[in-house]
Amino acid sequence: MVYTGQPSRGCATCRKRRIKCDEKTPECGNCQRIKQPCPGYVNQFDLAWRDQTTVAKKGVERGKQKRRAAREQASSSSSASGSARPLNSSPSARETKETKTKSSPARSAKTSPSGSTVVVSNYSSISTPPQVFSTVPITSEVTPPRATSPYLRLNIPPDDSILTFFFNLYILPIRDPLARRGFLEYLAPIYSHTDPNSPFMLSTMAVASCLLSIRMGHDPNTTFSRSYYLRAVKAMRDCVSEQKACSEDEMVIAVLLLQMYEVGQPTFELSTAHKLTLFKLSVGRMSLKDNSQHAHLNGALALIRHRGATNFMGTLSLAILLYVRSLVIDEAFHNNTPVPEDVSQWSELFDDSAQIPGVRLDSINIDLARLRSSATHLLRLPESDVFSRASQIQHILAAATNIDRRLKAWRESVPKTWTPTRVFGDQYIPPSIQKAGLYQQHCDVYPTIFIVIVWNKYRQSLIEVTRIIVRCLDENPSGFNIAQQEAGRNNIQRLVDDICASIPFFLGDRTQPGNNGDLLVKYPRAPGNPPVKDHYQSGPTMGGWAILAPIAALLKMDIKMREGQRQWLAGQMARTARVYRIGKLPPQG
Repeated sequence: MVYTGQPSRGCATCRKRRIKCDEKTPECGNCQRIKQPCPGYVNQFDLAWRDQTTVAKKGVERGKQKRRAAREQASSSSSASGSARPLNSSPSARETKETKTKSSPARSAKTSPSGSTVVVSNYSSISTPPQVFSTVPITSEVTPPRATSPYLRLNIPPDDSILTFFFNLYILPIRDPLARRGFLEYLAPIYSHTDPNSPFMLSTMAVASCLLSIRMGHDPNTTFSRSYYLRAVKAMRDCVSEQKACSEDEMVIAVLLLQMYEVGQPTFELSTAHKLTLFKLSVGRMSLKDNSQHAHLNGALALIRHRGATNFMGTLSLAILLYVRSLVIDEAFHNNTPVPEDVSQWSELFDDSAQIPGVRLDSINIDLARLRSSATHLLRLPESDVFSRASQIQHILAAATNIDRRLKAWRESVPKTWTPTRVFGDQYIPPSIQKAGLYQQHCDVYPTIFIVIVWNKYRQSLIEVTRIIVRCLDENPSGFNIAQQEAGRNNIQRLVDDICASIPFFLGDRTQPGNNGDLLVKYPRAPGNPPVKDHYQSGPTMGGWAILAPIAALLKMDIKMREGQRQWLAGQMARTARVYRIGKLPPQG
């Protein structure tokens, strides 16, 4: 792209006169000298993020005028050459005529079998059944719908194609009310009544076009998707100053959608202008970190704090609150920090016993994140005070044992329909799956992909708390403690094996990118139950993204695995990146 130079920051008068502006406020010196009112200065954000330069705008306008004149000339010429044709002409006659003249939007009068005069568009390929006009006299102008003709190629706008792809493949119907997925299931109802230029609408288009580009094997940061992204950022900047806009659910969802867009990019660098917008969301409420992986989450948190968590009581509002809480917990585990105190207190706004299993698991993980941070800090300190250190380790051990008990109670409270089925043999695990990636001679089959995501999160939490227990027992070696340590390590190995056994359910036998809904892909199946049809949609679209996080977490953990297992996991990670065309893998430690 040609570099057009840095845009002038001078006033409009100085720019028009092509002289240097001193940029004084409220009026520049040149305007004062010639005693002319100074028109002021362009906003620096709008200037830096302008769509086009003045020269480019004029060129585009000239091109538009030429194309408009050409269309009008073609329309007038085709209108003069258009002729009437009987409505009941045979398809073969129409097809013959279609090869001689192109269809045009010119209109011509036609006489129906009932004697009524009908004015229709002169599309040479549209067939109108005679019986339509035999019962109802038509006196008004009729334009046959383009989509009803079997001979007419559909001309679907790109925006509609992208949205169809996104809503059909990523917004799947809810089969189990206990397996909720945050705010995505509410996007379609909101989209139907939202302003086309709102941050929510533009963010949705940015994410949809980004995901479509990834599925097609293109750069996710295409010009098309990037244009929607930049428009969403600008619209969000304009809405931040409005008190009402900051208190709407759509604004928070727009920020979360932009986070999804950034995660889909090969790199996570955030534009300076977008950081300024998110800074406006955060000023006075929280500090904005430079790391772009946190910027969108910080912006969503700032909006929630501005509005007040107690005001998120509607169905959609509560779903947003729970989704953001889950993201904050994941970030706390990633950074080995406790969950912010105000986010921890959100649990008081709803009754965990009446919530879905994933929400109750998040409530346990809040305490686990705090314990994990404290344990890491304590075990790294030098042994200055032996008695104080021993007391603190006993306190951490007691807290870890309590969380371990709560996690096991959570497992017992999970619905029986969520229990995975372990399968063996070629009858339930096709040989192609065994060749693509099967760690042992078995794998697990789950009701849906959303349920296995919750199970793997539970396994990661149990591994973390078991690691803390083993490290605390290692501080006070004894015969009993050594036996407990060995039992803990065996439990960790079993949990790692369970995560490995879930990978075939996510990926099937795929080793290369494929098409969504491809029924030729083989998945493991439970006895008497073929794979659910939805799995052929959710697996290719979300399966790889869902399994990457557990695999990356296992590879980063300082745990002892069975010989060759770590290398097998790294191979499955590379396979997932290849199948889902993921340009940048999560760090492996």
